[in-house]
Amino acid sequence: DFDGCDAVHTNMTNTRLTDPEVLENRYPVRLETFEIRKGSGGKGTHRGGDGIVREIRFLEPMTASIVSNRRKIAPYGISGGSPGAVGINRLIKNNGEVKELSHRAECKMEPGDIFRIETPGGGGFGSPSSGVSSVSSAAKTLAASVLGAGESSGGSFYVSA
Repeated sequence: DFDGCDAVHTNMTNTRLTDPEVLENRYPVRLETFEIRKGSGGKGTHRGGDGIVREIRFLEPMTASIVSNRRKIAPYGISGGSPGAVGINRLIKNNGEVKELSHRAECKMEPGDIFRIETPGGGGFGSPSSGVSSVSSAAKTLAASVLGAGESSGGSFYVSA
């Protein structure tokens, strides 16, 4: 019996998760926020894992693209569990203007602009009020794939100079 893992993220530039030092060394960007997205996992006897929040500040003019999923349809819960939160992509301009982006987007970034990525949370498993503590092996395997904050749901993020 277990809750979903927090901050499970894949496909960040086609790797499990790009380290901040690598990202900042390869591109003229600064990773300003990298944290767990508290409360984004669905409720259940076993809660879904929380997603992550990343804010990337651009230091030079560049083009940024994102390909992501679960921005409109929430990661579903199973056996009575609640869905996780949908993901959100935002462009925060250096003048304070905020633009919501779709699941697939390309933006011209200027120095000081921030690309904010909030990955979805995983769906919960089991009814929150059921108190079920014994889960079959097959259900655990299925839950492990659903409860994590979502393989391929976080999205791929690319930048080019």
